[in-house]
Amino acid sequence: MKVVDVMEMTKDRKPGQRRKDIFRRENLDTWILFFPPGDVQIMHNHPSDRTYYVLTGKGIMKGRNETHELKQGQIISIPAHEFYEGSNPFDEPMILLG
Repeated sequence: MKVVDVMEMTKDRKPGQRRKDIFRRENLDTWILFFPPGDVQIMHNHPSDRTYYVLTGKGIMKGRNETHELKQGQIISIPAHEFYEGSNPFDEPMILLG
């Protein structure tokens, strides 16, 4: 077993680093994503489903046909191959658990 303080991990990231892996195993990937104020991630997709839980802050997840404002405590599921972009037009960082 391994216990990790996710909020402590947010302090260790390098400038400009958006993703920081927590667990990376053959059958499990867990990471945190950082969206500082004003950050926009380009529209993209992945070959597998993605689920993100908002740990702190708020931001926007935009698909080709829909937009969702996310806030702390919410979770979003994005199906494989669906295009999306994440952004943070707000004044505080948004941190997601993926």
